Amino acid sequence: MEAGSDRGSQGRKGGNRTFLTLSALRAASRPAVRPAPLAPHPRPASKRIPDDLSECHCYGNILTVPQSHLDALLELASENEGLVTTRSAAEAGISRRTLAGMVERGRLERISRGVYRLVHSHRDPLSPYREAILWAQSHRGPRVALSHETALSVLGLTDANPSTIQLTVPPHARLRRSAPARIAIHRAILDSSDVIEHEGLPVTSVPRTVLDLARSGNLRFAAEAVVQARREGFITEIESRRLTKELKNLHGA
Repeated sequence: MEAGSDRGSQGRKGGNRTFLTLSALRAASRPAVRPAPLAPHPRPASKRIPDDLSECHCYGNILTVPQSHLDALLELASENEGLVTTRSAAEAGISRRTLAGMVERGRLERISRGVYRLVHSHRDPLSPYREAILWAQSHRGPRVALSHETALSVLGLTDANPSTIQLTVPPHARLRRSAPARIAIHRAILDSSDVIEHEGLPVTSVPRTVLDLARSGNLRFAAEAVVQARREGFITEIESRRLTKELKNLHGA
């Protein structure tokens, strides 16, 4: 009886066919109970690290910069009175993202688009002119020169302190961004003889500066510049006479 009862509860076999009992059918129709899935283990929030910072180390929320990047940055800054451009940094293997991170950590100061300064670097009276030149030349910009009243100020040929920095660039130069408020842009062709270097800065020569001032309508200032330049030895007596004659011609035109 027990063996038959056991077979009756599971089903009976007849020939090659299997007959299920009512209790077996009910058991088969019940939905299978599956174990609840395990909750995924929460992953720690990952810090996004630029490719060029793959050697950095994270300590909590602090991201350290490789010493090689710091050394390269210090070397670049030392060559240009504490200033660094995105272009020069990229050539040294330092990305814009790295520069932005150093600004956030207080190691760099963003002067203008594409130009940075080491926070503790020394600023001198010529620093604003260097910053203006680097701004124009950043991202492979054109050859530029300090000109007009700014050129006289850099050369020490005037006591005036212009409120804006005058820059001359080639006529079709693309600066790729609007100039900061303190910079005034002039467009003209500059020959190699029109530009000299003074204190590491490209400046228009005295003859070119005098003529630029005269053509912009400042004849009196141009005439005073000729006298001062002759006195300081920037031009010869022959050059002084030639410039004076050209100024008279422009005044009569």
